[in-house]
Amino acid sequence: MGKNNILKTYLKFGVLSLTIFLGACNKDTKESVTETIITAGKGDSKIAFIIDGIESSKEAPAKSSKGVTSGGEVILANSKIVSVGDMDYLVTISEKNTTGSGRKTVDSRSKHSSGAPSAIRNTENIRQGRTYRIVLFNTDAQGNPTTVHAQAEGTVGNTSLQIQADADRKYRWYAYTYNNTSTIPAFNATSGTVPVLPSGDSQSGRQDFAYASGLITTSETEDNNITRIVFTRKTALFEVEVNSKGMFSQLRGFSPMIKSNSGVFRTEFRLLDSTHTAFSSDLPGGSIKNYTSDRDNVSVGVDSVVTPNTKWRFKFYSPADGQTASSLVVSADTIKLLGIQVKASDGLELNSARDFFDKSFPFPSFVPEPGKIYRISLKLIESPIVVGNTKWARGNTWRDGDGLVTPEGFNEYMIRFDNPLYESRYVVPFTDYFTDDIYDVVDGRNICRLIYPRDTWDLPTQQDFRDLAAYTNKSVIVLRNSWFLRVIPTVPAQGAPSYPNGFLDFVPVGYQTTLQGYVYDYYPNSTNYPSTVGYYRTRTMGTFAQFLYSNNPQAQIIQNVSRNSYTYAPVRCVRRQ
Repeated sequence: MGKNNILKTYLKFGVLSLTIFLGACNKDTKESVTETIITAGKGDSKIAFIIDGIESSKEAPAKSSKGVTSGGEVILANSKIVSVGDMDYLVTISEKNTTGSGRKTVDSRSKHSSGAPSAIRNTENIRQGRTYRIVLFNTDAQGNPTTVHAQAEGTVGNTSLQIQADADRKYRWYAYTYNNTSTIPAFNATSGTVPVLPSGDSQSGRQDFAYASGLITTSETEDNNITRIVFTRKTALFEVEVNSKGMFSQLRGFSPMIKSNSGVFRTEFRLLDSTHTAFSSDLPGGSIKNYTSDRDNVSVGVDSVVTPNTKWRFKFYSPADGQTASSLVVSADTIKLLGIQVKASDGLELNSARDFFDKSFPFPSFVPEPGKIYRISLKLIESPIVVGNTKWARGNTWRDGDGLVTPEGFNEYMIRFDNPLYESRYVVPFTDYFTDDIYDVVDGRNICRLIYPRDTWDLPTQQDFRDLAAYTNKSVIVLRNSWFLRVIPTVPAQGAPSYPNGFLDFVPVGYQTTLQGYVYDYYPNSTNYPSTVGYYRTRTMGTFAQFLYSNNPQAQIIQNVSRNSYTYAPVRCVRRQ
């Protein structure tokens, strides 16, 4: 019997209490629902199809020479720091180890099914409201599919599928789902394929394509129930993680997209042999996208997060066959951050909006496998100011005394992206002065090397300051009876709206002899401002870079001097060579 013999659907009603879920991260949903029984096809017997779940992962990750993350993920690829203009970034691709997640189950079995029992797998429940389609084929004597007998769509938790069939006959059945709530178009027997597109993670548009199949010989006297149908994923899940901790700012807006020819594919999936065909990176609509509202916000205290809204995750799905390489490029029209600035008038902190536009982040190439989950980690990093051969931090280092402590027991060190011209010596934050306990804080690392991501920054050497002293494109700026040194960078740097300006500014704030003590050599907002002196710690304990006022920009205004090592002075980090 061919597909043209499919009878119209008959509806019957009953009550069934179901518990349906989606995904390892989804919460249980338990409620009584009214179930619609959908019956399709023609015959003197019927086959009932009962969905059990979806395979949670294909297998545990293999070993990798690139290492393992703190969360047990196997690193597949990573990069050095890459610049995209007004921000830098690091990328890591790792395979998540989900072995042991979900529940143990044996899939797709009927007492009338043929073949050896399937292996036990980790299975997730499918959330109520997700749609799936069953296609039942007639077969030849050997059980090979010939023509479509009947097909129907079901909805998990809302419908139960039964297909009428003849007793004492062999049938090959196929089940597939996109794991979303949209209607699934009827299977086209002429093409023999179903389209699979890459997607974001919306409830209706998700393309988390999964598949199951089996062979049954119908019985005339007993129920023909195919129970424990477990779908096998035919897509890879890319979990794009954006981390703003290295920008010392919180995320307030990020809508990642993957455009055509950027590492995701659309395919035609052949139902009869479970194969992706016709791989193409040319996407309908030009891109797939998740919005800020689609994010999974990693909570404080979880996975190294110490500041709210510094780590968001977004899910993308793409067909994968374990052979086709993917060179992902994640893009964003606008990245919105919320930084912390200090008011020059009273030293109080205020939130400052920072916007970055038209960013694309290429990732190293790798080969994704179906059913696996890949963490695509994007660590945003504050961009430096390049002067000569040295890459300077834009602002001074400070200690976040109000934040959570690290596992080693110290407060996080961060870098300011502004340089306030304070109006009083009494309003400079004491968190911006450091004594000689900064040189070996943890594992031989100084405080600059401990700034996230670790080993990105370092204390400047005496030679770094000598080179800065010899650099001629700089000047002393006098403003509101205060002065600061402005250095014009060798490589032009971005200013507003990402940063207050694109210059390397040093605002002298004197020194202290005790924590929160009197500030010496500092006369802001005063006619005595020329007597203000700046001090910065160098990589050599007891040696400081001293900044002196001069109305001659070519004068020797930067010198390395010796002082008591316990002196409290600012720190300006440089990129580690």
